[in-house]
Amino acid sequence: MRKKKFLMVISCLILSVVLITSCQAEPTTTQEDGQTVTGEITGGTTTTPSTPTTPTTEVKQLKYGGTISIHATADPGSFDNARFLATGEQAQSFYLEKLLQGNWATPREKHAFMGAYVSESFGTGCLAKSWEIPDPKTVIVHVREGVYWQNKPPVNGRELVASDVVYTYGRQIGKGIAGFEKGSAYQTFPQFTNVKNITATGKYTVTFELTAPTPLLIENLGLVDHIKIIPREVVDKYSNLEDWRNAVGTGPFILQDYVSGSVVLFKKNPNYWGYDELNPKNRLPYADYVKQFIINDASTSLSAFRTGKIDVRQVTWTEADSLKKSNPELTWKKLPLVSIVLAMRNDKPPFDNVKVRKALQMAMDLPAIAEEYYGGNTLGWFPPIIGPGLTDYWTPFEEYPKEVQDVFKYNVAGAKALLAEAGHAGGFVTEIVTSPYMPNDLVELAQAYLKEIGVTMNIVNMDFNKWSTFVYGKQHQAMAVHMSGLQGNPLDALRFYYPGMSWNLSNVNDPVFTKMVDDVANEPDVTKRNAMIKQAVVYGTSQFWVVRLPIYVDWVAWYPWLVNYQGENGLGVYNPGGVWARISIDQEMKTEMTNR
Repeated sequence: MRKKKFLMVISCLILSVVLITSCQAEPTTTQEDGQTVTGEITGGTTTTPSTPTTPTTEVKQLKYGGTISIHATADPGSFDNARFLATGEQAQSFYLEKLLQGNWATPREKHAFMGAYVSESFGTGCLAKSWEIPDPKTVIVHVREGVYWQNKPPVNGRELVASDVVYTYGRQIGKGIAGFEKGSAYQTFPQFTNVKNITATGKYTVTFELTAPTPLLIENLGLVDHIKIIPREVVDKYSNLEDWRNAVGTGPFILQDYVSGSVVLFKKNPNYWGYDELNPKNRLPYADYVKQFIINDASTSLSAFRTGKIDVRQVTWTEADSLKKSNPELTWKKLPLVSIVLAMRNDKPPFDNVKVRKALQMAMDLPAIAEEYYGGNTLGWFPPIIGPGLTDYWTPFEEYPKEVQDVFKYNVAGAKALLAEAGHAGGFVTEIVTSPYMPNDLVELAQAYLKEIGVTMNIVNMDFNKWSTFVYGKQHQAMAVHMSGLQGNPLDALRFYYPGMSWNLSNVNDPVFTKMVDDVANEPDVTKRNAMIKQAVVYGTSQFWVVRLPIYVDWVAWYPWLVNYQGENGLGVYNPGGVWARISIDQEMKTEMTNR
């Protein structure tokens, strides 16, 4: 029986509309604060091995000063980079930086930066000025000279050096690097499995010694990994980086204030080293402040956006029509796809039985959910590990084996038969943990579908930060709601099901799949690697480690007073801060339009 009259409101997701980190080469002249800067984008120079590109967009008028207001649905949760909480990582990116990042000068028709994934071909240096690979087991990174920590105790504005990089990586991954036998207790780093040692071989030189060739290491140094460089002095004095008052970085902004549940305020770093590579004479950042409002109620944040209190916001499809009518001045762009999944503990009964997992998937009427719940605002009901936008890795539904296709088709009788074969003829009782920032009306819909096959799924709703600690610590005993990004780094998408990964909420440990992922990571030939990823996606999808729900589409919308913004959603993983350093706000236009 198809479900009718579904709830039409989707909660705002964890992913706030905060964007990317950026860095660039040193120009010879600067612009004084408070002046208006005009000019065409010419494509800044780069001091890294990446190839400079020429953008196609003209910047009309870039102004210094003003306050950019953005939105988050949850508190940072942690200001320690070793904790790996998505909201915390985003906040840290305003004052901490990575070795590499996406190249902001890339023409958007080549790479729109609407997802977190940035390949090496679209990357450039940030705190790394350049790098070289003298042999397959050695990578040498040259740290950018003349970069200074923000002038806050206990670091007091000293210069960034190679030992800072070594210390940061040692604290994260252990292996005896910088004296750390063990790395972060909160996360694992399979992407650095082949790293034997990291040492400072000069004041500005860091050498990575590998046990085996690692083709994707450069991508992982900032583009697809989240490690940001920290100063040792803060950890030495305070034991950790949890207190926001102790935040010190090299980034374009300084963390000035934080009120839990209300606002995070970032102030311009007057001594920031970076310049706008699209306008190389312009020193960053443009705005004096970035104010991130923490509003977890969707209707409240929508109201704030309508009235211009927030300059940019992620908009669900249920909100879009009315917003387009009330605020026709907004600019719109579709966001990358995200799929909601119900992760099942594959290492615990009854979910260690693939027949049970298949039965739960078979209970979902995916076309009905796509059409009636999402109102057709999807790119199809079929939700594999990687979405259709990444064509190199995409296999259409009709090309999957018939036995896999059958499981994705709504079949109550078939699902009950599978449960009976697995010894659960009468069904069973289980639970799923979620948070207020997940689309819990959709979870309730899945609950109703499962009821039809005799499975009672009780819903446990937790505070987001408690939920994060609970599920990433693998404390859930049955199921957990999770979001699977379908347009991001394909290797990270596969690692959602890799043993030991914190976000492997299903606790999958499939030796066949694990080897496939390892082989992908170690394959230097891009064409071969793409084919291997495609094969791994088909295999992983066919194992039904999670219950997959349809892919849906959201938007990002923004006001015209944000100059030089094109709706980008990432120049790397969890790096929002730097992009806002490159966005200018026309404060006069905002005042005039909001006072009408």
